[in-house]
Amino acid sequence: MATNKFKLPLLQAISDWQISSTETRAAALKEQCASLPAQFRTSVKRCYRQVALTKGYVWDLIADDCLREKVSSWTLSYPVAMNFKNGVPPQGGDYQGVIVTLERPPSAQVIVNIDRLYKDRAFLAAMETNRGAISRYAEGAGRFKGSQQEIVIEMDTVSKSQVRSLGGHSSDLSKLTDFAHMSFYLEIGRLATQQELEHLTSRVGPNWLSQASTSRVLDRMEGYAEILRDVKQLQAQAAAGTAV
Repeated sequence: MATNKFKLPLLQAISDWQISSTETRAAALKEQCASLPAQFRTSVKRCYRQVALTKGYVWDLIADDCLREKVSSWTLSYPVAMNFKNGVPPQGGDYQGVIVTLERPPSAQVIVNIDRLYKDRAFLAAMETNRGAISRYAEGAGRFKGSQQEIVIEMDTVSKSQVRSLGGHSSDLSKLTDFAHMSFYLEIGRLATQQELEHLTSRVGPNWLSQASTSRVLDRMEGYAEILRDVKQLQAQAAAGTAV
């Protein structure tokens, strides 16, 4: 493919999007990428997205099985999703970290496969040639390049079944150590060795739950979700009665 296929407005739109995603930048990206060859707008097998949700949005996802989406960035790499924006949100904050999975998104939903662009020699050559003309290049394309293995997708909603992992925080090391000693003593009649305790250090602090652990948490939350759905229904009925 000739380098001149990648015009400056396209390169600027991609670099701007890599700095941060906004509705204005999403519109510009859609416009500039619409004429790209199909190879840069085709589906992938699986991609991931990490989001930090307030409690209200978490309940939207659990109780209503629906989280509103839009044009957004996904990644082909699960480790990239885990580490995005410093990983699991801080403990005690207002946000719950969630990683969702999308299996084989339809090509019609794919705005641009940025990962594939950054593997194309002509695109890389065009970026290098135009870097001086791209506004804030060092903050966008110059900083990230293809490191985030990104694909931009437009979709309306995400469902609970797509949740791959929830972010969580372990107890502190002293509590985990006591728990380990107790577990070993009850199971095999001795305390944990130093070598066995050293394994705990890698599990202290923020971590993404395994898929199995995440499923168990979501199942437990489903009971509360039933109550929440009933409350919402009563609120809606009360509001309708007031309106009449």
